[in-house]
Amino acid sequence: MNIMLHPKAAKYLERLPEPSKGKIKDALHGISKEPPEGNIRPMTGEKGKWRVRV
Repeated sequence: MNIMLHPKAAKYLERLPEPSKGKIKDALHGISKEPPEGNIRPMTGEKGKWRVRV
């Protein structure tokens, strides 16, 4: 599965402190695996979209 970030989200992610940035990147990598790993759930009312809690 490919993960696409909005350009503003990617810019924001790069400006975060290293501990937070690492946790978020690890969570995104977990989503990209098949089957997805981590604390993820399908988004309510959004078919094919997922949310992750970090």
